[in-house]
Amino acid sequence: MAEIRSKIHQYGHKNESEWPSQFGTGEKGVFHHDGEKVVEGAPPPKYEKHGQAPIAIMDSMDRTYHEGACREVESRKEWDRLDKETGSLTFGSRKEVSEHTAKARREKERALKQDRRNAALTATRAYRENRKEVKDKLRRRDEEQREVLKKSGLGKHLKEAGIRYE
Repeated sequence: MAEIRSKIHQYGHKNESEWPSQFGTGEKGVFHHDGEKVVEGAPPPKYEKHGQAPIAIMDSMDRTYHEGACREVESRKEWDRLDKETGSLTFGSRKEVSEHTAKARREKERALKQDRRNAALTATRAYRENRKEVKDKLRRRDEEQREVLKKSGLGKHLKEAGIRYE
């Protein structure tokens, strides 16, 4: 693999150009156009400054409907309180999801996962204990659903859609 090396620029060498310029470009500082000519220095401010205004923090906001609380709110502090109470998270709110809300959500997901696992285990045990009874129950359920399908009149539409149901 070839190695690329750069050479040091030599000012005044007969084979070297004058770029980069040894003595600079002559443009130093900031310049602006005042309408007639180019003037050195920054342009004057567009608007006259009259000092600083005092900072005023307002809690009020436009009347907005809060989905979690199902009512209208006019105060940002009230909105944040309702978010916290209902477990809602408003897009662009200043606070992230609180830890207790996230913990409660994880516990609900864990409980749901455990319930699904228990239901699957129960169904598997019931099938292993008495396969004939489970198969008969599934067959009866299938017949009931076919009767409902016939009464609904959707059979023709399912065939047209290419769904096999028989």
